[in-house]
Amino acid sequence: MVYALTDFGSTFTKVALVEAPTGRLLATAQHPTTIEDDVAIGFERARAEALELAGLGRVDRALAASSAAGGLRMAAVGLVDDLTAAAARRCALSAGAKVEAVWSGRLGPDETAAIHDQAVDVILFAGGTDGGERDRVLANARAVAAADGAATVVVACNRDVAAEAGRIFEAVGHEIHVVANVLPRVDRECDEPAREAIREVFIGRVVHAKGLSRTAGLLGSVVMPSPAAVLAAAELLAADSAARPARGTVVVVDVGGATTDVHSVVRAAASPERLGRAAPAPARSARTVEGDLGVRWSADTVLGLDAPWLAEAVGAPREALREAVATRRRTPSFVPADEWGRRVDRALATSCATLALQRHVGLRSTRYVPGEGAEVVLDGRDLRDADVLLATGGSLVRDPQGAHDAVNRAVERLDDRRPAPRDARVVVDTSYVLAAAGLLAGPDPNAALALLAAETPGAWTS
Repeated sequence: MVYALTDFGSTFTKVALVEAPTGRLLATAQHPTTIEDDVAIGFERARAEALELAGLGRVDRALAASSAAGGLRMAAVGLVDDLTAAAARRCALSAGAKVEAVWSGRLGPDETAAIHDQAVDVILFAGGTDGGERDRVLANARAVAAADGAATVVVACNRDVAAEAGRIFEAVGHEIHVVANVLPRVDRECDEPAREAIREVFIGRVVHAKGLSRTAGLLGSVVMPSPAAVLAAAELLAADSAARPARGTVVVVDVGGATTDVHSVVRAAASPERLGRAAPAPARSARTVEGDLGVRWSADTVLGLDAPWLAEAVGAPREALREAVATRRRTPSFVPADEWGRRVDRALATSCATLALQRHVGLRSTRYVPGEGAEVVLDGRDLRDADVLLATGGSLVRDPQGAHDAVNRAVERLDDRRPAPRDARVVVDTSYVLAAAGLLAGPDPNAALALLAAETPGAWTS
């Protein structure tokens, strides 16, 4: 069986032809995403090129992921900013969504108007641990329901009032999905039911609503958002399999033109250090998206955030660096043809990876307890036991050696208080197969693992 595995990106559409059950990569091709007309145009051109390279006339099955047309736009609602609201945001991100806004506390008319103005595709409605707060959860449901009847609502709040909250949304025309609470206890997150519901909404409604294509068969092949596919590949690498035991923590840094994503799947064992406050233990899988960090559309923002280091790393006056950044913003498809241009891209990628990892990982601090002395407290994700750090994204994939240097340098720049993946082996996704492996993980996980073993061997071997 031959799979056509497609990633409809905001800039490029990438097609990988993979043989099952061997997981052998037969060919890859890409074409600019033709979002203005119909994504089928760019897809057919990339697919035709891949088929020609592979010497094939057809494929047996097509699966696709998409982040074109802005991807999946979501809002998250909770009661407490750093508990239920934070859990809802993390869940939405790990499902592959772009989180446009997060609301918490008791919502009133101002918040209702703001939710209406966001016009998101999906609202993840959380609030209250199981058996906890009821009245404020229902009051917030009424406030959100009054905002707009267009968004689909995934209800993942206190189970005692979840059905009633669902009826509030249904009464004003919202499509709803009621699932398990994302934060059933203050010390435990449960995000998989909500993640699955979000993926179903994406497949059943959002892709069609975006008007990406008039080709029904092509739309039917889209099964998840592109970031969810990348996270699925990381989860596959971190899991037990018949082929080899579970790995430690797996981290993926995806440096793009507009955003930088960090995905991590952590080892199940608890950290020996005490978690800060009453926060829940971090979820096994997580993703963060930094919309101000990118090597093309967001390059000027990166320069503003990290100018002194960038100027020193590139070895050029800031004016020359500003001109290089302006070129990248004007022409996002720009590919450097000389060593100066490649040096600028590596430095920008290092800045993006540094800042994105800093925001993704936790923070270790020392606290003094009267009568007990000092203790080390960890807030957030602990990535110190990571043995694989996968680097992907156009600028990194085009420059594998530079990608190794950029990511290693990014980790070295992090403050010692950050539990970062300092001992991880950096592996570059040179064949751009992470999203393809994530797509294949559902129907044929063994083939997906074989694909990763062949194309990212450093992520496979111990």
